[in-house]
Amino acid sequence: MNTHSKPHRHVCHGQTQEASWGWTGIRRPLEADGGDVCLVQHRPPWLYLAVADIAGKGKEPARWAAQLQAALTQALDREASAAAILQAVRRAMGPRLAEADIFITLALAVVNLEDGTFSYANAGHAAAYLLRAQGPQVERLPATEVPLGVPLNGAPGQERQGRFDPGDVLWLYSDGATEIIDASGHIFGRSGLLDVLLAAREAPLPAQVQAVLRALGLHRGGQPFPDDLTLLVLRRRPQQPALEGFPFVIQARYLHVRAATQRVLRQMRLWARRYNLDLPDTFFFRWELAVSEILTNIVQHAYNHQPERIQGVLLLFPEAMVLDVWDAGAPFQGDLAVYLNQPDPFPREKGYGLYLVHQSVDQVRYHRILERNWWRLRKAFPQPISA
Repeated sequence: MNTHSKPHRHVCHGQTQEASWGWTGIRRPLEADGGDVCLVQHRPPWLYLAVADIAGKGKEPARWAAQLQAALTQALDREASAAAILQAVRRAMGPRLAEADIFITLALAVVNLEDGTFSYANAGHAAAYLLRAQGPQVERLPATEVPLGVPLNGAPGQERQGRFDPGDVLWLYSDGATEIIDASGHIFGRSGLLDVLLAAREAPLPAQVQAVLRALGLHRGGQPFPDDLTLLVLRRRPQQPALEGFPFVIQARYLHVRAATQRVLRQMRLWARRYNLDLPDTFFFRWELAVSEILTNIVQHAYNHQPERIQGVLLLFPEAMVLDVWDAGAPFQGDLAVYLNQPDPFPREKGYGLYLVHQSVDQVRYHRILERNWWRLRKAFPQPISA
């Protein structure tokens, strides 16, 4: 019998008036309050983002979380950079934390929404991820100094500075997003989180958050979350943003491939009705074949039938449907153009599936990035979606 109460959810969404920036966050405490802090304050032209984790469980971390929230808000009134805000909070709370033998980790970003510049400071918190749209490339933003409540024993750390380009995404999170353990004792880890962030990076922000939650749910296998969970994501609007996104994560099993293929097809048909797309049945039949074949190819060749994870997202653009699929299996070997365009006269056991995929969609791309495989399938609409 499950005696765990249903977790509370605190969700925030926001965007600038011209929608050139957007942010989404979710805080899922184990109890009514929890020991995580998620702060978003928009004071044009500045946006302040913070995620913190108070050590311990029960009512005591929740009490310190309220104090930290107040100290952060006061610091924002006086300081402009991430490092200065962090030091103001350390001065306000450090002695009391040390006396109570409590420490707090805190990641903080201050973004100028007019020019895209930002500053970042981190007091012992989980490293943030900055996913660059070009590449894609990933910048890991680690801790710049020790947690609050721990003596500095030296000068404060140097803040990180940078600039957002269109399409860049920043993720802050608590360790509840990485420390979940499955039934076999395997931890989800930063690598598991990055798998999902890469796969979902072009989806609308709520869909990106949903992708992480689905991956965590699959990994924990129905077990309750062991810790508070906080996710906070910021994105500068890409030049060609997707209208919709449908994330999925599955185990590399044939049964899951069939189920995922049908979910993707249902979502395609739902969008077609929503946007009044007059698509022939052949459009969906070809997509069904392409999705099934590309996922099956990963099961057979990238993972060799091992029950690892496959992450994907279906994206709706005004002119086309796009499927991104990521896996951390063995790299594709050989010349992709040969497999796509020059099949043998008779079906081959290896590679013929990719030929079928190419015959079903307009474009097939493959990249090996950060020891991961990225497949992108694209098929244009007969007529673009009208504004």
